[in-house]
Amino acid sequence: MFRLRVFFESDGPMAALIERVDHLLVRLCEAMWRLDLSVQQGEALLLLAQGLNHESIAERMGIALNTAVYHVRQLYTKLGAHTRDEAIARVLAAGEANVTM
Repeated sequence: MFRLRVFFESDGPMAALIERVDHLLVRLCEAMWRLDLSVQQGEALLLLAQGLNHESIAERMGIALNTAVYHVRQLYTKLGAHTRDEAIARVLAAGEANVTM
């Protein structure tokens, strides 16, 4: 689990937002293991969920931009998604239903 909240007051204005982000990322991690995602697709999914663009995903993963775009496209294809939001929603739905796609 991500521990960003240690940098903020537990009752401060950012605490609720960070708690929601923590919860979403944990749910995505749990759900993506139920799906047949590669390690790179799973990492790209988590970075997409954090709002990163392809260039930032490539930088964070230490890969070329074209490779990052490839992993995101493969992720979308595997999930039958066309957008970032649709991909995230499908992974979360699969996790809640405990089914594989």
